[in-house]
Amino acid sequence: MSTRIIDDDGMIHMGYYEIQGLFSQYNRMVNWQDSRNNIRAHVVFSNDTPSWRRHDFTLEARTYRFWNCEKAFIDGMGGYSIFAGSLDGSDYTRIEHVDWIVEDAYMEPEYYDRMMAVLEGRSTGRAGRTQPASHLI
Repeated sequence: MSTRIIDDDGMIHMGYYEIQGLFSQYNRMVNWQDSRNNIRAHVVFSNDTPSWRRHDFTLEARTYRFWNCEKAFIDGMGGYSIFAGSLDGSDYTRIEHVDWIVEDAYMEPEYYDRMMAVLEGRSTGRAGRTQPASHLI
């Protein structure tokens, strides 16, 4: 498990791939089709990305919001797509196949806390399936 850092705004920073793994685990334990179980995270791509070197994108343009209900996080969906939108609204794209350099990834505290309550067995989710905490990988 990577180091998790809480910043001054309460955002929980961790590895991008760790978030992906946690989303997959969470989706196995809740009814991900129920919008009340949706959680989100953000990934920030670096301005040092080779294909971006001629641009100086703002932080909001480089930060993409994605949700747990993407195919890549759902067992048996037959797809690996992760659609995400930039915070400034300038782009909406599939981010799982881009060659952009990840600078940061984080979750807002309310989504992180809700996810961890399910993963630690303290909650089954608002509309989730009940499974024991030993189900965690």
